Amino acid sequence: MFWLGCFIGYCVGTTFCLLLMIQVMKAKEVKELD
Repeated sequence: MFWLGCFIGYCVGTTFCLLLMIQVMKAKEVKELD
């Protein structure tokens, strides 16, 4: 049960980091277009 919680937490953290990186990339693209 403990390992399952760690795995879920890891997946959520990784997904959150990827979404954050995508948002930063989009922000950079918008700034470059301007």
